Amino acid sequence: MTAALLLALPALAAPVVNGQLEPGFPSTVSLGVPWGASVLHVCTGNLITPEIVLSAAHCGDDVNAEAIVAFGRAWVGETARDADDELTFRDAFIHPDFALGTPPFEPFTENDVAVLVLAEPAPMEATPIRLTPVTDAELGTTMLAVGYGATGGDGQGTGVKRSAELILGELEYQHLKAYASDHPDGGMTCQGDSGGPVFVSEGERQVEWGITSFGLEGCTNFSASTRTDLLGDWILDRVEEVHGTRDLCDVNAWYGDGLCDAFCDEVDPDCLPEGGDSGIEGSPKGRCASAEGGGWALLAALGLLGRRRTRSAAG
Repeated sequence: MTAALLLALPALAAPVVNGQLEPGFPSTVSLGVPWGASVLHVCTGNLITPEIVLSAAHCGDDVNAEAIVAFGRAWVGETARDADDELTFRDAFIHPDFALGTPPFEPFTENDVAVLVLAEPAPMEATPIRLTPVTDAELGTTMLAVGYGATGGDGQGTGVKRSAELILGELEYQHLKAYASDHPDGGMTCQGDSGGPVFVSEGERQVEWGITSFGLEGCTNFSASTRTDLLGDWILDRVEEVHGTRDLCDVNAWYGDGLCDAFCDEVDPDCLPEGGDSGIEGSPKGRCASAEGGGWALLAALGLLGRRRTRSAAG
């Protein structure tokens, strides 16, 4: 890939600012290209199936899918330079209706989502995405942004995985917005974090609610991430193209894995009482991942899903 082509890549969102080094979240990867004896980190992505990396459309909007497949890489690990693994791609999908906003809303984005298909299944577990609607009742929710972006507006420090807590402050159009002033640490995303996940702990899983999209220059005011609940249909269409099904629990082998996943398309055996009976008597044999807004809300109301206990996905 030529230098001119690389320089054309937009960098709307900055690296994690006022965050911390992040040794966990193996599903989150650095995206970029080999650069001589080194690597050039461009954006961040997150595995939602063994073969699909979810990222931002603006990361590759000026580059055709063939170039991404030919030259692009995903690096697994705490740093892009000293990665534990290097993954290649066989296909790429940019949302056809992706658009940058016009003043005074620039760099306001629309449909800022991309799906990158790996050449071979990744060696680590994927994470779920939020598909049920996020509502105003969830304002104030603590989120966690993970990315390989810069540590300040000068663009320095990219290629190292960091995380920062954000507070959901506003639902604006297709975006989850977080303001630095709402959190005592003032954490924000920055250049290079674009495409990275914004997680929320739901039960015992970390669920991706947003895809880091944009913020103000300097990376100290607010950050905005594209809502997966609003673009879920397009994402699942791509999942079906790749895997032959839209059921993420089927693709990721989450049925019967010992954790009750209330968001699955079908009945997760782990959500049933001992013995596999669907009756009301008894206790769940699995631990509940999330019942929020899912098809198992009735079971949750009946107490079949049990008490939620938080387990970090950072293993």
